[in-house]
Amino acid sequence: MALPDSSVTLTVGAASLVLDTWGEYTVTHNMLQAGTPITFNCWHSESRGSTWQVLTNDVKLGDEMLLTIDGLRQLHGMVETREIVVPESGGAQFVLGGRDYAGSAMTWDCDPTQGYKGLTLEDALTRLFEPLDIAVTIASSSAAAAHVGTLCQPRRNTWARTHRTSKVDLTHPSPGEKVWALADKIVRKAGYLIWTAPGTSANSVALIVDSPNNSGTSQYEFKRELASDGSVTQDSNILSSRYPVQIRDVPTHVTVYADAPRGDAQATRIKRTTLNGYLLSDSVTRGLVRVDLHPQPLHVVSPRARTLNAAHSEADRYIAESMAKFRIYHCKVQGHYQMIYGERVPYALNTIAHVRDDISGVVGDWLITGVEFHGSRESGQVTNLTMVPRGALVILPRGE
Repeated sequence: MALPDSSVTLTVGAASLVLDTWGEYTVTHNMLQAGTPITFNCWHSESRGSTWQVLTNDVKLGDEMLLTIDGLRQLHGMVETREIVVPESGGAQFVLGGRDYAGSAMTWDCDPTQGYKGLTLEDALTRLFEPLDIAVTIASSSAAAAHVGTLCQPRRNTWARTHRTSKVDLTHPSPGEKVWALADKIVRKAGYLIWTAPGTSANSVALIVDSPNNSGTSQYEFKRELASDGSVTQDSNILSSRYPVQIRDVPTHVTVYADAPRGDAQATRIKRTTLNGYLLSDSVTRGLVRVDLHPQPLHVVSPRARTLNAAHSEADRYIAESMAKFRIYHCKVQGHYQMIYGERVPYALNTIAHVRDDISGVVGDWLITGVEFHGSRESGQVTNLTMVPRGALVILPRGE
């Protein structure tokens, strides 16, 4: 059964101009990529609130913009591009582009004179974003999910203890190092991921510091079920899908080289090779990888590892990060939410979905890592989702 459309509102600028002439929009959330990009296409009108003259004269680069879906915040950011498009067939369009306030952290540099050593994780992230005039709040994915109206189950509270008490061991960033790259490095060293949610005040963003939700129960259901005659059943909700499985970026073994200090003597060289045992596990590969796979070696010089155990941990981290890309499921569904216990629950990051796709051979619980909301006046509203098997995304702390 088709879902009723969601109410989508984009307001821009200090006067909170409502863009009521939109014809198409796309907003993308991703746990593994910051920025939450948005594009918003408006058509030429002289009768609606956001007339062509208002759009072309009053919408400024740098203006604040807020996107809500069914009244819930989905993006809080800044206009970064504006473009007037006039195709040969006619019908001029005014296209706005931007990102949430963390987007500028991907582009612009840290202050190399600013130190962070000894600060808590929360204080370090706050200081890191200050030169960009961005106010940050730090929360877990449970808090973010609640903020956008999902029914995400409460998570363990280790993230709160970590960001309040864990100390950052970093003196100064390198010249040219990007703010987001450094934030990601600090957080991953503590064994967490960092992504964003909409802020609630001017020039603000919520930084979600949390681990992948690998132990939760499924919240959504996506199904492409085949009837006995081979046709897709009426209660299936998957419109289209892609299911890539790849070993191109997956090493069969990782060798880490490092130096171990020996007092006043010259340091001794450490070499540790770790086998990627995941490729030998049918429960992970689903039997899709040959046992006699050609070697795919990765050799890494580590500036951090000082012991054999540390070198082993470094290799484990490379293997874990590569295996997160081994199997990925993409699907498109109608609408921006599912009805759960009588409520509209919008799709959200770091939540679990149960998938049954009889054509692709996909079944089980999957972690949602990407959510792209797309709407068009002509073709309606859809959501493109990216998922990895539950348990596949593992973040290992970066040791010294």
